[in-house]
Amino acid sequence: MKKILNINGKLAFPIQIGNRAVIICGSAYIYTSDVVKIIKKNKYYVQFETINSIYNLSLLVYPNEIKEHMHLRLCA
Repeated sequence: MKKILNINGKLAFPIQIGNRAVIICGSAYIYTSDVVKIIKKNKYYVQFETINSIYNLSLLVYPNEIKEHMHLRLCA
């Protein structure tokens, strides 16, 4: 059974099958083994399987990115 890792971070590069994923976690970089399957992906979360592990990556969203996705309504 593969190890399951839950991480908060950001992908340094777009994730691709056959390549390593590079995750930025604080000031550290995590280099995975080769990605074999992308299980689930959206703009806030990626779940993928590598040769050795399954990663649940909650993607950190920075303030400028939040502003771009906010829809404001004027209330009277």
